[in-house]
Amino acid sequence: MEIVRLLLDLVRVILQIIVALLQLTGQAH
Repeated sequence: MEIVRLLLDLVRVILQIIVALLQLTGQAH
C-alpha cells in the first residue's frame, strides 16, 4: 500500500504548510 504512505506524507506536508501560514499571519497581525 505505497499509495497510503504517499497520501499520509502529503497530509503531513499540507499540515506543516498550514501551520507555517497560520504562524506567518499571526505574526503579521
